[in-house]
Amino acid sequence: MQILPEQKALVGKQAGGTPIFCAETSYCQKTTDELKNKGVTILEEPNQRPWGIQALIEDLYGNIINVVHSLN
Repeated sequence: MQILPEQKALVGKQAGGTPIFCAETSYCQKTTDELKNKGVTILEEPNQRPWGIQALIEDLYGNIINVVHSLN
């Protein structure tokens, strides 16, 4: 199967700038710090939300991933 240039241009843009999925963790700040130390791009540092703590990271293809520590 041949991949066309138009298809390659869409890599990292599948979700239209919104998080493509959510990764739950017990310690959002610690997880974000570990990812940052490994070279992962942090788009939004951990912030308190009504439902928990959230950070946004970017994968190597430009997709946005939600890192969440739920308060429940």
